[in-house]
Amino acid sequence: MTPFQWDESMSVGDPMLDREHKVLVNLINKVLEISAGPDRDVEIMHALTDMYLYAKEHFFDEEGLMQRLDYPDRERHIGLHRAFVEKAQALTDDCLDGTLDFQEFADYLMHWLKRHIAEEDLKIVIFAQSQAEADTEEGLDNDDDDETESDTDNTGGCTV
Repeated sequence: MTPFQWDESMSVGDPMLDREHKVLVNLINKVLEISAGPDRDVEIMHALTDMYLYAKEHFFDEEGLMQRLDYPDRERHIGLHRAFVEKAQALTDDCLDGTLDFQEFADYLMHWLKRHIAEEDLKIVIFAQSQAEADTEEGLDNDDDDETESDTDNTGGCTV
């Protein structure tokens, strides 16, 4: 199966999120490399466990970032994370009972991550950037006010 390639178009511009997304891409590739050999189900279970644990860690980091930013769409985004975790658990169950469709599983992982990064995680970064710009503009406005007050101070710098 063709590996899932990271490219810069998937970058959200946040070093932590990009680094963690690259790890998730590598974990998906680990799943894609699993052969049809006799230990395939065991290997899939190990790969699923690794992905599940790392996804939970990544989601924790991302959700913390959204909370610090007071991201307005946080609850819906967290719901998407929970749905992914539930799907990963269902896929694990399918693997355990021998009904896992490997192609469907691989397609789901690749498409979910790519779509989630491009559509959802990018919104967080855009929001953070707009907040930073607003804070910078507000800081500049406050600096202008300070300068105006000092310019009109007729005390010559002396305390009255």
